[in-house]
Amino acid sequence: MDDQFKDLSQQEIDLMINTPVLITILIAGADNDIDPDEQKWAKKLTTYRQFTEKPILQDYYKTVSENFESNLEKFVVYINSFPQDAKERNPHIAQELEKLNDILTKLDDEFSTNFYESIKSFAQHIAEASGGVLGFGSISPEEKAWVDLSMIKNPAAISN
Repeated sequence: MDDQFKDLSQQEIDLMINTPVLITILIAGADNDIDPDEQKWAKKLTTYRQFTEKPILQDYYKTVSENFESNLEKFVVYINSFPQDAKERNPHIAQELEKLNDILTKLDDEFSTNFYESIKSFAQHIAEASGGVLGFGSISPEEKAWVDLSMIKNPAAISN
């Protein structure tokens, strides 16, 4: 992973590492309630992906998984400085995630494209983590408004 991030500043690397945490807060908190099940599922998902994701992303998810819980705790404190209402808070989170558009252009095309597809899938899984049958499969209208991560552009479409 160090190779992938060699052209990034420390701030950009931090954003890349914290992207799954920000997505978790954005999606899980969209209904004003970050459900503990959604947090647990996000942690499990990052752990799982370090073994099952495409090889180019496995080191990335290993790093994310190792730091996920502590980063989530830090971000919950940070996010508490934002408005408590998700309708006011989520645009702030979306602004942070929008910074990925510039970062992804600095990375290898294969990594950027796979990263983009992976975080889109990650958001979908977080949205499905509570509700529905046995806690899976239902996406609230509030989550649905954010789950497509429209603030992040497909790097494959940009680079072509």
